[in-house]
Amino acid sequence: MRKDRRALTALAVVLGSSTGSVALAQTAAPASAERPAVSISEVVVTAQKRSERLQDVPISVAALTADQLAVAHLTDTADLQYVVPSIALNQNNSPRAFGVYVRGLGTSTFATQSIEPSSAYVVDGVVYGQAGAAFQDMPDLQRVEVLRGPQGTLFGKNASVGVVSITTRDPGRVFEAEANAHYAAPYDDRGVSLLLTGPITDNLRFIVSGRLSQRDGFVRNLFNGRRLNNRNEFGVRSKLAADLDDWTFTLAGDYFNRHSHCCMFTMRATGATPTAFEQVALGAGIVPSPTNLNVDIDGHVISFEKNYGASFQAERHFQSGYSLVSLTAYRRWWTKDTVDGDGLPTNLLNISLANYWQYQTSEELRLTSPTGGPFDYVAGLYFFDQGVTSSGLQLNNVSPSAAFLNLVHATTRNLAVFGQGNLHLSDRFTLIAGFRALQDKYTAERARSNPIVTTIATVRNAADKATNGTVYRLGAQYTFDRNHMVFATFTRGFKGGGFDTNPTINGLPSVRPEVPTNFEVGFRTQWLENRLTLNATAFDTNVRDFQAPSTQINPGTVNGVTTIVNVANLRSRGVEFDGLWRPLQDVDFTLGLNGAYIDAFYGSYDRAPCYFGQTAALGCQAGVIPGTSVPTTFQVLTGKPLGQQPKWTLNLTEHFSHALANGMRVNVDGAIDHQTKRLAANFNTDPHYLEPARTLINLSIALTPADDRWRIALYARNLGDVHYVNTIQPNPFGIPNQSFTQYPLYEARRIVGVQLFYKWGG
Repeated sequence: MRKDRRALTALAVVLGSSTGSVALAQTAAPASAERPAVSISEVVVTAQKRSERLQDVPISVAALTADQLAVAHLTDTADLQYVVPSIALNQNNSPRAFGVYVRGLGTSTFATQSIEPSSAYVVDGVVYGQAGAAFQDMPDLQRVEVLRGPQGTLFGKNASVGVVSITTRDPGRVFEAEANAHYAAPYDDRGVSLLLTGPITDNLRFIVSGRLSQRDGFVRNLFNGRRLNNRNEFGVRSKLAADLDDWTFTLAGDYFNRHSHCCMFTMRATGATPTAFEQVALGAGIVPSPTNLNVDIDGHVISFEKNYGASFQAERHFQSGYSLVSLTAYRRWWTKDTVDGDGLPTNLLNISLANYWQYQTSEELRLTSPTGGPFDYVAGLYFFDQGVTSSGLQLNNVSPSAAFLNLVHATTRNLAVFGQGNLHLSDRFTLIAGFRALQDKYTAERARSNPIVTTIATVRNAADKATNGTVYRLGAQYTFDRNHMVFATFTRGFKGGGFDTNPTINGLPSVRPEVPTNFEVGFRTQWLENRLTLNATAFDTNVRDFQAPSTQINPGTVNGVTTIVNVANLRSRGVEFDGLWRPLQDVDFTLGLNGAYIDAFYGSYDRAPCYFGQTAALGCQAGVIPGTSVPTTFQVLTGKPLGQQPKWTLNLTEHFSHALANGMRVNVDGAIDHQTKRLAANFNTDPHYLEPARTLINLSIALTPADDRWRIALYARNLGDVHYVNTIQPNPFGIPNQSFTQYPLYEARRIVGVQLFYKWGG
């Protein structure tokens, strides 16, 4: 008996929220109480702009449903990094700094208004032009698909390294209402959401939802006792669908609002002999460490955000099997944020304020052929127009001449024609070919002045340019039978350039386009009467002229120069794998293992800026700026690893459902999420930025009736209370190469909560 109790305890410890791509197929709606389903549920995706079985798609795709995310208690975009092994996210002090990295590759748009992200974020077919606009919750989900590798043939803008595609629920044909609430500790994390859907007439349907999410701050300001890095969000979404003969018209709108005191960094380490500035913080009671959650600041920390838009989709299905879709969308995004830039109770860099307005208009016209013949295809036209207006204010009481007010207006216009076809040479062998021909036009205007030293003249710049690009995909697919398929593809991507609008540089330097090439081979298989799924993809990606932020801080000062550079070559290679197994025919029990080995490094970067405090002994070399006699320093990064990407990421998952005598069911879902060490920085090789390997254990136990009308769940995330941070950076007021700050995460601690769900109708 004691051994059995220990075994059950051990099982509970390794349980957690379901994760991964194929692994998440296990948590679809449970089978009937009389007899659980034997085979693994089918997963349907739209990675190629048509509904297909995941097992038939020659792309590396991670697919997650709304039920799976709910079981895992994952609520926003940033949580995807815990369920998709190839995804890493950059979260910093502003939504403008948010960036998605796929296979170790990605661009953060914090530094400039003209450079777009390398990975596309798509909601119901609408591409978001700015990465920061994607940093929000994920309500009313039907499905999330993460497409790894260049996807520019079918997915519009910014898809040179991957796509995160969100599909929200469509209006239902029967009345249904849902209510969801959760509460978790610590810091009183709470949220509620409501959804209502159903018919208005025989041909008119609607869906509307609203949600509110709040959490107290987990960083304490010792200066005034206030809590920082909290969460306060509100959002609504609605759709109206009309069915008229062969046409379906869908009008959609959404609004999202965030108002929080976020996001402040904390002191991680000081030098052996702290500077006078550091001693002020130490005297207030701050103990620098990787787990430090205290600050001592006298400045403001705020983050305001509004994100809203509307779309209209007209879709016609012809009797011949063809379908025609027109998708028109308009969106706006506004964010205002500031932090106490010096991190001290002294007004040195207190004012670091940014206002950022973005608008975008897009149109996609797409024709999809029927399948079943010797040739099928998707083809279309795409238009995208974006404008960004921003004001950045930095007051600098240490070096007043370095203060600035930077006003920028930048525009991007994209026109493209695209298509992808499949030529079926036999029932088993298929050739794949896709293309996108595009033109980008850019403009930028900037006025930079000094609000403190008014004798410094205002500098005004303006520039414009146009670039043409070609994206293509070639491949072959061989299907042995319904359950076994292999494929190989070669893809050339393209991401347009732009202008560097950083306030610390002169002029508006042109940034060249980014060109990735990617080779993949993979297999998709199911065995044991579809009770075992094994999938894998091997890839090798080279990116020419990768657009990367580069910052050189002048040693011993708080001044630095941030630029956007074209890195000659980045490379990412590795293997992604997914496995799912239902070992017992009469028991609803599933095991999953998915993961990735990714070796992402600088293929060629011989004149990178030295990091803060880097000496000659650490690889910093003296030289001159090419073509001039101006002295400078640089380091050679060729062969060095990229930031934010661990070599290994593994997710072990389990799902168990048991019918009780009273007709109820108990569901136990779990995961162990492990990743090896990584550099907690975007483009920096300072060894002090290494975050050690971590293992997260999650647990969810739910009670539900056989019809799933309600659910009550107890859950724990990070059961082992493992502390980690997203990014590490130098403290310019500390000792070079010894003093560091960090951006902590809420989920980097044990979280225990309860979730309630109820559904009416349906």
